[in-house]
Amino acid sequence: MRRAGALALTLALCACGARADAPPVASSASSGAPVSPASVAPAAGAVVELDLSRGAPEVRAGGLLRNDRVNFVELSLALEGLAASDATTVFVKFGGTRLGWGRSAELARGLAGLRASRRRVICHADDLGNSSYWVAAQGCDRVWLSPAGGLSTTGFSTELVFAKDLLDKVGVSADILQVGKYKGTGETLTRAHASDEVKASLGGVLGDLRARFLEGVQVGRGRHDARVGLEDGPYSAEEALAAGYVDAVGYLDAARADAGITPTTKVSQVFGPSARSASGEGLVGLIRGLTGGKRRRSARGGVVVVLRAEGAISMERAGGLTGGDGIDARTLTAQLTRLGRDDQVKSVVLRVDSPGGSALASDLLWHEIVALRKKKPVVVSVGDMAASGGYYLAVAGTKIVAEETSIVGSIGVVGGKVSLGPALARHGVNVETVTADGAEPRGGYLSPLTPWDDATRARVQATMQGVYDLFLARVAEGRGVTKEVAATFAEGRVFSGREGRARGMVDDWGGLDRAIEIAKREASLDPQAQVRVVAAPGGLLELLGGGGDDPGDEDALSARAVGEARLLRELSPPLAAHAASLWPMVRGERAVLAVPFALLVP
Repeated sequence: MRRAGALALTLALCACGARADAPPVASSASSGAPVSPASVAPAAGAVVELDLSRGAPEVRAGGLLRNDRVNFVELSLALEGLAASDATTVFVKFGGTRLGWGRSAELARGLAGLRASRRRVICHADDLGNSSYWVAAQGCDRVWLSPAGGLSTTGFSTELVFAKDLLDKVGVSADILQVGKYKGTGETLTRAHASDEVKASLGGVLGDLRARFLEGVQVGRGRHDARVGLEDGPYSAEEALAAGYVDAVGYLDAARADAGITPTTKVSQVFGPSARSASGEGLVGLIRGLTGGKRRRSARGGVVVVLRAEGAISMERAGGLTGGDGIDARTLTAQLTRLGRDDQVKSVVLRVDSPGGSALASDLLWHEIVALRKKKPVVVSVGDMAASGGYYLAVAGTKIVAEETSIVGSIGVVGGKVSLGPALARHGVNVETVTADGAEPRGGYLSPLTPWDDATRARVQATMQGVYDLFLARVAEGRGVTKEVAATFAEGRVFSGREGRARGMVDDWGGLDRAIEIAKREASLDPQAQVRVVAAPGGLLELLGGGGDDPGDEDALSARAVGEARLLRELSPPLAAHAASLWPMVRGERAVLAVPFALLVP
């Protein structure tokens, strides 16, 4: 479709947010320099701090001088380094952060491991939701909560918004087609209420997440009755204390004193805004890594590289000095090609956290990942989500590793447009199509002004069926099953990582650390082999280092693309990622592979 229909379609689709409360998300490290757990390990007996108050996204975009240091790879490496260190006390500052379910599982497991090794883990939060509390309950010996804060453990539910009645009133028609009965993306505009299939799909995922949440709190707090009343929140800080859900109420300084931190205590912050990057080189090292600087230490025996693929999938990036978000085929293809040519790189961990997007870009990237896999192992680590186009990328890998709380699947296709012509006619503006003699009246089928007739709708549906069949074939090939078996977990349905593994969609449970371990094993590398993280492109640093193989990259960024990116950034990150995954359809692609709804699990 063309730009005239873009805003209406995107806003309507973004309104469909499935909401629930959940654990933290995480992110990735920052430079091409070698990193290892030892590089973030504190001195023996030190008190260390993890500052999660600014979150831990997969990629931290930071405008002109994009800061990519507060991210999940850095956090994962910090946790691994702490596990191997002699630190006796760990202080965790949550602030009011909310992280996603997949990354929360890895964080909770890492903190719980520190507790099990007889280190004290003291945590403070200004406010706790399902996600952050799930982590704190499992990973903290003592949980502090600010006096004016609260515990918002309020259960797991979804809110879906349906605009068909409104569109009917204003005379706007919506032609949205799907392949896969559970896909449901178009229901926002074509139905007044959710279908039974959408309810079943989302209900199954939320039920799995809730079960993991209750189990984690019960085990972490050591209370068999922990689940009784837990979801009756929100609770004030004092109510949470009285119920035994937290251990103390007080400000940050009181919690730090409880951890043995005094004004003279030397505290090593191993994660957070004040921490050094895992590479230990800060911004200079980051620029050097992006611009191909010479100070790149060689690694005896080879290295594992972590490559991030986070956000919506598109053919081209938004870019500009603010940095482009998401997965674009051009940039990721160039990165995959370089890794394939680098003989020092023995295996790759592809960190996928994506709701999908362009069908064309997804298939092109699938091809590139398969080409890389033929040269060296490619282990896919699923963050919070590898859905639709995100799962399309994942099945190209050698192995897929996901958390039980990650979201996978949504193997289906959606395509369509909204038509403003009928609405304009109500206000005296008439649209008339003129067709060449003897031609099918389909030349303007992507026009935002004219609805489809039955013949056009049938042709579009046929092309989408072709994309779906190709998607199913890619899944069957990647998972080593027949198309008939792959069809049993297709039809657009989403699954938790736990159910995904039971259905053969995932090979192993675990986080980034587990994926790195498998990547080393697959490449016959030493367990202590170095890990390198490919820097995220974007901002001024991308201009310094070059935008890819095409020197005209920056010139190709139109004002339209920059404007679209700014519009999407006004939304909350989960909604923005979901909207961006549908944007290729708004801009005229015939089909997209996007997760049905924005799954907000705070």
